[in-house]
Amino acid sequence: MNHPPAVEAIESSSPALRWARDFALLGLVTCTTTPLSAQPWLPFDLTRYALHAGATGFFTGALVGLGCWTFLGRFPERSRPAIALLTGPIIAGAWGALVAGGWSVLDHPGYWPLAIPCGAISGTLQGVWWVPLRAWLEPRRTPTWPIAMLSGLGSPFLGMAGVFGVVRLMELLT
Repeated sequence: MNHPPAVEAIESSSPALRWARDFALLGLVTCTTTPLSAQPWLPFDLTRYALHAGATGFFTGALVGLGCWTFLGRFPERSRPAIALLTGPIIAGAWGALVAGGWSVLDHPGYWPLAIPCGAISGTLQGVWWVPLRAWLEPRRTPTWPIAMLSGLGSPFLGMAGVFGVVRLMELLT
């Protein structure tokens, strides 16, 4: 495949760099688009929050991607997708909760009880399919960054499921 030189350099580099790139892209797109999808239901502007969360998602995503590869790279190729299926939702859920909750506390302190579960739900749902798929595609040398971008663009739907799920749970508990 003919890629631009920068893409070709990363595609031919170590798996750790490819995992860092994909998780950084996933974090950037997810953490920017998901908060903006909740804008119609909240009484304040989420633009600043989305920009902060997107930048944080990008940088922490690179670290999460490196960590995932460092962990999964120790196992045989054939077992990585199964291990990723078990660990991916936990890692992605914690990552989502930390980014969403962290910026919520800083930008809109009264909304962290909504932001943390929504970030956790969105991250967990992505972790169920994205991390195992990423682990399965790695040995096949298939370009994975487009899938990371598409997954991030689909995240507002996961965020909306999180918002409605948390609101419904709060209604049931009160």
